[in-house]
Amino acid sequence: MTDKNTPEVISKIVDNNLCTGCGICVTECENTLSMDFNKNGFYVPIQINDCDSLSNCIKVCPFNDKPIKELANEDEINKSLNRDKFKKNEHLGNYLNLYAGHSIKHRKTSSSGGIATYVLSELLRNGEIDYVISVKKNLASGDSIYEYALSGSVDQVNNSSKTKYYPVTLAKVLKIIEEKDANFAITGVPCFVKGIRLKQFKNEIYKKRIKFVVGIFCGGLKSKFYTDYLINKTNYTPNKTQDITPLYRIKEAKSSGSSDYSFGVESQNKTISKVKMKSLPEMWGTGLFKANACDFCDDLCAENADLSIGDAWIKPYVNDGLGDNIVITRSELAEKYIQLGIENKELNLDLISSDLAVKSQSGNVTHRKKGLKLRLFLEAISSRKNRKNNIIIKKRVKPSPFFGVSFWIVQILRRKVRKKSLDLWRESENINQFESLISNDLKYLKIYTKIHQIIRKFYIKNIVKKIKTLL
Repeated sequence: MTDKNTPEVISKIVDNNLCTGCGICVTECENTLSMDFNKNGFYVPIQINDCDSLSNCIKVCPFNDKPIKELANEDEINKSLNRDKFKKNEHLGNYLNLYAGHSIKHRKTSSSGGIATYVLSELLRNGEIDYVISVKKNLASGDSIYEYALSGSVDQVNNSSKTKYYPVTLAKVLKIIEEKDANFAITGVPCFVKGIRLKQFKNEIYKKRIKFVVGIFCGGLKSKFYTDYLINKTNYTPNKTQDITPLYRIKEAKSSGSSDYSFGVESQNKTISKVKMKSLPEMWGTGLFKANACDFCDDLCAENADLSIGDAWIKPYVNDGLGDNIVITRSELAEKYIQLGIENKELNLDLISSDLAVKSQSGNVTHRKKGLKLRLFLEAISSRKNRKNNIIIKKRVKPSPFFGVSFWIVQILRRKVRKKSLDLWRESENINQFESLISNDLKYLKIYTKIHQIIRKFYIKNIVKKIKTLL
């Protein structure tokens, strides 16, 4: 039973390791909750005063286990946004159109195609919004390198482009929406976007003033340990007097493709140290430094946003080192500015099929949808008895054990690597010791992933062969 003096978002979400740090709960209970880093380098709400037990905090949480029916999941939220008549794909959600390509002006200064920067700049330039809320360098001293902040000009929006794989929270910046009588656009990963929609349905001010939401495709949120690890791999020697900025996606036009990028450390607008990401262990498929909650999310492309943006990991786009976007329009306003950009020859975009868009995120689709079925099953048989307050994780996919042995092993090893990477870095922060202790886990994961891919390829070939024979 929930302690009446403990906020539900802590007793149910944080204590069950299901928080992604969006901080929207704090806007409901700012006298009771505050955001801080936990021992694993993730933002979580902490209790600072007595709880009123009204449960307002958990009502805006994207991992709420008992939402009202109209907001039960991303599909229901889209119905509430009057999108149920749009086209729909089981992996992409509701949408108007799908594109692949880039912004001619913003591509070089963005992580991939620069479409988000272009659309946000145009919304601001044309008076559709007054401010953009996005992730920017934290200029104040503190534990966080990045924070959500306001941009009131096109130059400020351009200067805040590029993806930052670092924990951030909306807790403080969302209060500005209540204080400023203005129109806002906001960016976020899928769980943040869902939380924003829940906040809008609960509070009319947010519904009225947030005019546009840009969602970023997500492969999982990273701990700040991830950035610490990468900085160490550049051989940069920390200097307390030197203000540095991590650069997560340094692109090169002459590289072998859009996945051939570097991580770097910048000081005074000059890159002082960098490392090729391909020289490091695979960071996304392995689950290194990832939040536990991300393994229980089935929204890979921000289905509740107005505009969703991801990387185009498909040919021919993937062959270009400057990068391209997959673009999903989910509202008339988003479609309007994409079409204007195409007509004005400011955007180089191709209409693509849903099959091609899904293929561009195939690894994430397998992990977020197929893998989630198995992880939910494993949770049901091994962890439910350990869950506080008997919370049951409810997703749109149903738990299932019906997968091959190799797939089971890959999913179990990914979970092990995820947890072990956080534990090892927290205990030592020594790069050599860390890599030595986790090397066998990464090796076995790589081997079994390859075995699973071979088995899957052989299985698909046999299926195709049987279909051809029948035809």
